[in-house]
Formats: sequence, C-alpha cells, structure tokens
Amino acid sequence: EAGFVLPPLLDLKLPNDDALVVVRSAVSWLRLFFETTTAEFVIRKLFRRDDIPPSAKFVLFASAIQRLRRRLADDEATFLLRSCLQYRIEEDTLKRELVSLAIDWLESHHDNPKGDYVWNRVLRYRPNLVSDVEWLRVARYALAWLTGQTISDHGFEQTTNSLLMRPHLLEPTDREYVIKLGIKLIGTDLHPEGRRRMVASLEWLARSLAEDDPLKRQIDEALGPS
Repeated sequence: EAGFVLPPLLDLKLPNDDALVVVRSAVSWLRLFFETTTAEFVIRKLFRRDDIPPSAKFVLFASAIQRLRRRLADDEATFLLRSCLQYRIEEDTLKRELVSLAIDWLESHHDNPKGDYVWNRVLRYRPNLVSDVEWLRVARYALAWLTGQTISDHGFEQTTNSLLMRPHLLEPTDREYVIKLGIKLIGTDLHPEGRRRMVASLEWLARSLAEDDPLKRQIDEALGPS
C-alpha cells in the first residue's frame, strides 16, 4: 500500500533529510513490488531524480531491469529502456543484460519512432558490453533506418556516427555507404558538438585505412589540413 503515497511524495520538494528517507523507502519498496502497477510510477519518479544515493542506484537499476524483462512487449518498455540506457551505473553484468533486452526489443520494435535512441546507445557501448555479433545485429536496424531517411532528418547524424564506432564489422558496401555519409554530413551545417564527434570518428577511421584506400583520400580531402 505504500506504493500509493510514494509517487506524490517523490514529487515534493522536501528538506534533504526527509527527501533521503523518501528516496530510500521508495527504492526499498521497489525491490519487493517491482511487478505491481504502481511500480511504473515509482520508477518514473526515481529515474528523474538526481539525489539517489550511490548504494540505492544499483537496486533501482536492477528493479527496472526485472520489470523490463516482464514488460518487453508493453508500451512501458520504451520508457524503461530509454531510462536504463541513459542511467550512469558501473555494473557491467546488469548492463549486458540490458543490452540483450534492448536487442530483443529492437527485433519486434525496430520501426518504433524512438528506436533510434535505443540503437544509438547500444552501438556506442564498449566491446566488453556489446560483442561484435550483437553490435552487427543492432547495426542492421540502424542501416535499414538510414536508407529510409534524408540527411536533414532528426537522428540521421547520430545514427551515422554510431555506425562509425565499428565500421570494420560492416559489409564492404555498407561500410563505404556509412563513411560517405559521414563525409557528406561534415559538409552540412552540423551543431558544433555533432561536428566535433563526426570529425573525430572520421579522423580515427582514416588512421586505420591503408594509404592507397580511396576512402582514406576522400576523408583527408573532406577534413582538410590537420
């Protein structure tokens, strides 16, 4: 029954000590009742707070993953995935499970309007969290999405840059396609931070290419003198 009073309490601006009591109580409650209807609202409130104690973050994240396992086909899964993927927690075992759930979700929701957020996060994870095989499974959805968009569409730049994280895994034609998109994008009016990331990706890629590779020449010409 405590679940009914936790969401409104989590919305209140309380003194620090009282807020800490409410947050810890909510996290403890969630560990036991993560499957209930009310848990969705408690999770939403907690993920939006920046005062979760480090010791409670693991329980919150683990409870959200447990709920996600059972709700992967529901509309709520989109919110849970997004929240978990952007949550900063150093727990590789849970993160690897999250990656597996994200891939399962993409299998049946790759045409979801928010699918690009999911694959962009997963494609940027370190190899110790996302294997090459898993990365390629996700990359195919990102590639399919790109071919149906225009270069000015929202998310186009982010998806291109995500695919430039491990271009060596792509088929030669797909690899060339993505690299040329990156080259084309830096010739557009990108946001400064987006341009910085794209240039960094292309510079790193150029260093890995053979001197006689035509793509290296195209990248060098696009970037200009260093």
